[in-house]
Amino acid sequence: MSTGLYWFQISGQYVPGQIVGQADAAFLLQSPYAPIGTACTGTNYDCVAGFYASQVNSSNQLKDNMEIPVSVPSKKN
Repeated sequence: MSTGLYWFQISGQYVPGQIVGQADAAFLLQSPYAPIGTACTGTNYDCVAGFYASQVNSSNQLKDNMEIPVSVPSKKN
């Protein structure tokens, strides 16, 4: 059974398909369902993004500065 994606709050504006740096991603939770983001400063997309377990290290951080989210679930507002 899958435990879902690792969901992160992304600081600043995020455009799908872009790489996310470790310093810009704060771990929220692991879940099959996207959480609601808070404090989004971007103008288009919600600041929550989901990543596979293979993209995350054992400290629940992105494993490097070259990770592209698997899912960006919703637009802001």
